[in-house]
Amino acid sequence: METDRWAERLGVRVIRYEAVGEDHRELLEALEDIGSYVPPEDSKILRPVVARVSPSGNGSLPAPEALASKDPEEIRWLINAYLKTLASKGLGVEDEYKRFRGEYDEAIYRSWYVTDQPGRNLLLGYRIESAVKRGAFGSVYRATSRDGDAVAVKVLLEEIRNDGDLIQSFRRGVSSMQILRNRHVDGVVTYLDSSEIPAFVVMNWVEGPSLEEAVDAVQLTEWDTLLRCAFELASVLKRAHELPERVLHRDLRPANIMLENFYTDDAWRVVVLDFDLSWHRGASDRSVTYGATVLGYLAPEQITRIKGVSTRHAAVDVFGLGMLLYFMAARRHPLPSEHRHEGWVDSIQAAARLVRAPAWRSIPARFARIVENATKDEQAQRWDLSQVHTELSRLREASVKPSSVSGLDMIAEEIASLTDSMEGYVWNNDDFSASASLVSGASVSLFGDPVSGSLKLVITWQDTGIHNFGKLRKWLLPASRSSEAILRSNGWDSGSKIELQSLRVEGTIRPKGVSTDSLQVLARSIDKALKPLREVR
Repeated sequence: METDRWAERLGVRVIRYEAVGEDHRELLEALEDIGSYVPPEDSKILRPVVARVSPSGNGSLPAPEALASKDPEEIRWLINAYLKTLASKGLGVEDEYKRFRGEYDEAIYRSWYVTDQPGRNLLLGYRIESAVKRGAFGSVYRATSRDGDAVAVKVLLEEIRNDGDLIQSFRRGVSSMQILRNRHVDGVVTYLDSSEIPAFVVMNWVEGPSLEEAVDAVQLTEWDTLLRCAFELASVLKRAHELPERVLHRDLRPANIMLENFYTDDAWRVVVLDFDLSWHRGASDRSVTYGATVLGYLAPEQITRIKGVSTRHAAVDVFGLGMLLYFMAARRHPLPSEHRHEGWVDSIQAAARLVRAPAWRSIPARFARIVENATKDEQAQRWDLSQVHTELSRLREASVKPSSVSGLDMIAEEIASLTDSMEGYVWNNDDFSASASLVSGASVSLFGDPVSGSLKLVITWQDTGIHNFGKLRKWLLPASRSSEAILRSNGWDSGSKIELQSLRVEGTIRPKGVSTDSLQVLARSIDKALKPLREVR
């Protein structure tokens, strides 16, 4: 069959089922199975990470005391040569590695000594030039490779060496970064080398501030800049998620995002560091490794084991991305579990208002909804990454070139934000509408209908029993006729209807443009049409 040939060519598995009459039970059961699938947790990586530059060894080491008495750099070379041989073995690697760590504990401890003091500043051949910063998971140094290139060397805290969870996290991170390098994923720092004893990774040096430094320096106060940064970051994550190996980050925080050439070049770009490197189960219990600053970016399922919820899920990165967006606007780190606070939505909206007012007025409201939906406590309720990415793309377009906006939902919300009578409107993403209630009891909704390509305005008045509808009817009829006439005179196709205890006025229009002036004209026409109904008591 043609369908089978198409599916085979694209690697699509065809699932067939039989339906008797209207009984589609088999299909519904298959969809339920797909929807309830929970990705497995991380599998254990047995082989230790060995520096690429390590020489081949003969599988032996000096006695523990003799090795511990040597210079730290010599210790590192000898240990990595031994580990290179060990990593090439098959079964039994884990047990032999465990015995080695017990016998050579002092030498391993001394191998972690790193300094930028001349004459003692080599780390497996990389010349340490200066310490750059110390973070939650280690210290970063500027160094020079054997080829004379500037590189960044991140040395993880010595405390991880006897912690199985942290070692596994390190190995996963190295594996992830190797995949990203081999796949040439744009926007990810180039991984160069790594070692487990001592635990460090070598990356290309990125000239520019981290996201944390840029926000602290009050450099993301304009929507153009903030949305460019947010969109590029989401794009990098999306590219990583879409790889056949499906690489997740799982440790998104401001210190792991770099803005390359941010201060010197208009063509600056976002570069992401440390994919899957620093996260580990139970991070909240390890104050040495994770402080409160970092915990605010971790998804709930990363901190506490939740039955039926996996940490190997794209929604983990969506949560971290949402908190990064909040940090960019609020200019402060989210508190641990702040997304569970009663005033979380208010905090998001207040943060969005801190960014300088945009030309497209509804951007802050839509940005706040991205953060709100990305940081839902339940994993299944969060927006997926594609949805976040698409919305950020649309907001960036609206910020940079408002006249190019074509989405009817965005146009409808922008008009609602410009309409005085709709102040405090509520947005419904299911039907692309903005709704508001008037003091008089009337309500107004503005829909962006992508099917018809039109805007639809609906004004309703429903008797709630408070008013005497019979007495009000003589006022409502002329008021509705006035509203209808005002809409028609402003280019709307309109009509009205009064039933026993309700009133409905409708209008539709195809927007002729999305310039600021044209949208304000439509907003004013809605205000004028609502005026007769606002005066009904």
